[in-house]
Amino acid sequence: MQGSALARMIFGVTLILGGTLGLVVVLQQIVAALFGPTPDMGAQRTVSTVGPVLLAAMVFGTYILYHRVVNDCWPVDLRAINLGRDLGGGTLAGAGLFTVALGAVWLAGGYSVIAVNPLWIVLPAVTGVVFFVGIEETINRGIILPELESRLGSWVALVFSSVIFTAYHIVLTTNPTAVAIGVIFGASILIAGAYLLTRQLWLPIALHAGWNFTQGAIFGVAVSGNDASSVALLVGESAGPVWLSGGQYGLEGSVVTLAVVTLAGAAVVWQFHRRGLAVPRSWPRR
Repeated sequence: MQGSALARMIFGVTLILGGTLGLVVVLQQIVAALFGPTPDMGAQRTVSTVGPVLLAAMVFGTYILYHRVVNDCWPVDLRAINLGRDLGGGTLAGAGLFTVALGAVWLAGGYSVIAVNPLWIVLPAVTGVVFFVGIEETINRGIILPELESRLGSWVALVFSSVIFTAYHIVLTTNPTAVAIGVIFGASILIAGAYLLTRQLWLPIALHAGWNFTQGAIFGVAVSGNDASSVALLVGESAGPVWLSGGQYGLEGSVVTLAVVTLAGAAVVWQFHRRGLAVPRSWPRR
C-alpha cells in the first residue's frame, strides 16, 4: 500500500477500531437476544469473560490484515522470536514493577487490604486485560510508533508516540492529576522503549498486561481511575495524602509510581541507546 506514514496510521487505527466497535455492536445484539435486556449475574460474568476474548481476536485479526494490506506480509513484530522469554519475562517485570511501587506505598501507610475475594473472581480480568492491552499495543506500538519512526527517527517517535498515548488517556480517564499524567507518559516511554529494543510486540504487551493485571485484579487498585474491585482478589483501600496513594485515580497517581516507571523507562531507553539501535529521521529530506 502506497501513501504517507500519516495515511497508513489513519488506515490502521481506523481498521482496528472500526472492526472492534463493529463486533461490540454485534455482541450486544447477541447478548440481548440470548439473555434479554437485563442479564442475571451469571450471564454477565460469562459475557464479561468470553466477550473480551472475541474482541481480542478481532484486534489481532485486523492488525494482521493491516500488515497484509500495507506491507503485503505477516507482521514482523508478531513473529515467534523469543516469544516465551518476552511474554514470561515481560509479565513478571510488569507485575514486579507495580508490586515494588505498591510495597513502598504500603510501607508508608498509603495502602491496606480490607477484604479477600475468591480466586475465580479474577477470571474476567484475565480476558479483559488481554483485550484492552492488545488494542492499545497494536495501535500505539504496532502502528503509530513504527510509522512515526520511519519518517521522524527513533527518538522523536519515542517521545511523540508517548505524547499521543498520554493525551488519549487524559481524555478517556477520570480527572487524572499532574502526577498521573507523568506516570502515563513515563509508562509509555518504558513500553515503547521495550518495543524499540526488541522490535516485537510481545514484550510491550507482557509488560503492560503484567502491570495492569497485578494492579487491578490482584491488589484491587483502580486502573487509570477505573475501579477494579469487582474483579480483584484483594480489595484494597488507599489512605494518606494523594501524592503518596494516588487517591481515587489509583496508584498511577502516586509519586512513588512516577519514580518507579521513570527509572525503569530510563534503564530500557539506555539499553536501546547503548546498543546503537536508533533509526535516523528520513523527513524532511535534506
